[in-house]
Amino acid sequence: MIFQHLGDGNLHYCVKPRHRAPVADAIFSGVAALGGGISAEHGIGVEKAKYLRLVRSEAEMAAMRRLKAAFDPNHILNRNRVFELPV
Repeated sequence: MIFQHLGDGNLHYCVKPRHRAPVADAIFSGVAALGGGISAEHGIGVEKAKYLRLVRSEAEMAAMRRLKAAFDPNHILNRNRVFELPV
């Protein structure tokens, strides 16, 4: 099932759990190939974290890590959810 926010083009989909991984792989690979994004108002979250590198450059990833470190220097908020702890 696909649904969206009327007017802004954000598509959301609902897939049975047994089909979720292959469907997500196909959707996010296609979105990345077209230059799209994989999140909007809901953020990345745990399930989409592994796909973040498909749509963000290494420079953008580094900037996000710097922001995370600035706001959470002790690494206590959502530990290892999107970014792994620094070594």
